[in-house]
Amino acid sequence: MKYIKNNFRRRTLFLGGIFFGFLVLTPSVFAAISMDTFTIADSNSGPQQIVEGPDGNMWFAESNTNYISRITPSGVITNYTIPTASSNPVGITVGPNNNIWFTEYATDKIGELTLSGTFTEFNIPTPNIYPLSIATGPDGNIWFTEQLGKKIGKLTPGGTFTQYSDNSVNAEPYTITAGPDGNMWFTDYGADNIDKITTTGTITSYSTPTSGSLPEGIATGPDGNIWFTEANADNIGMITTAGSIKELPLSNPSGYGTEIVSGQDGNLWFTEGDDEIGTITTSGILTEYPVTSGSQPNWIATGPNDTIWFTERIGNAIGVISGLNIPTVSTSNAVTPPVKNISPDTGFGQPAYNNSVTLAIFSGSVISIIIGLNTYRRTRNKN
Repeated sequence: MKYIKNNFRRRTLFLGGIFFGFLVLTPSVFAAISMDTFTIADSNSGPQQIVEGPDGNMWFAESNTNYISRITPSGVITNYTIPTASSNPVGITVGPNNNIWFTEYATDKIGELTLSGTFTEFNIPTPNIYPLSIATGPDGNIWFTEQLGKKIGKLTPGGTFTQYSDNSVNAEPYTITAGPDGNMWFTDYGADNIDKITTTGTITSYSTPTSGSLPEGIATGPDGNIWFTEANADNIGMITTAGSIKELPLSNPSGYGTEIVSGQDGNLWFTEGDDEIGTITTSGILTEYPVTSGSQPNWIATGPNDTIWFTERIGNAIGVISGLNIPTVSTSNAVTPPVKNISPDTGFGQPAYNNSVTLAIFSGSVISIIIGLNTYRRTRNKN
């Protein structure tokens, strides 16, 4: 195993746009969203999916260096070399036994890693299926997508495989997640579908309203709905467990959302291929933050202490956003911010507003005016 000290740390304080508001402020703290970036020592490591482990650290797959890696909240990285060479790990999750489970994209295997560094590998019965995303199901099994095999796989902790065919035209299962309804949900990238699969293997497909949308990331939202990205349509989508879909366009026509996660702040957070991290409320309020140019943020996950972690596939780094726990302001004291309608209607229940301020809390019960200075954070209103 290899220990890598963090040799780069970038902290960015976001005080976005211009916003005038009056608040009665009582807490004696200052809250602001901030970002740290930890460079991976191995060049061109190709970091992929990331997940919070049961040990309070983050774990991620390094596809190009054939590692499963652990990063502490302070940025110390430890690498564990996968026994099968050139396995190209991509997906990663915490299993029902609290071990780390991952997909070996190039070798058609599912791997398991204990927190102490012991590997076990399981050969998928069907070759050349390219397992991609992986998640733990409500049934206590491991579920994964077979991108080119056009199947959804299920693996028991003891090593027994079951595979279910996705019969959609141009099927290409991509990212999978456990839904709030006891089923698994996955994006069908090639068929433009959001699919539901029961734990017994019955698949139901729902077509996205936008043809050629290429749905990619998927996550269960805090509202009990399923949220997803549309890489080719530049939308964030939401589907109810009954199958009703609505879409919200991103502000940049070439933003193409990639992966998405439900944050501890009650919002959805997602990565964009145009080097941004976006966040959207369940009512459709969208905000986007720039990251390092050319870094291509990819997979995203929640972390310890109310943080959001993401991988930079080209930037060869791991990023973390903190400061999400903004105190709730009493509605009797808060001033409603202006809103701007998006045309066509977003369908999320209210007009969308691009919030361009990071909330600052000062001590004392006084009325203050907060002026956001557009320093590092970039927000863009919808047209």
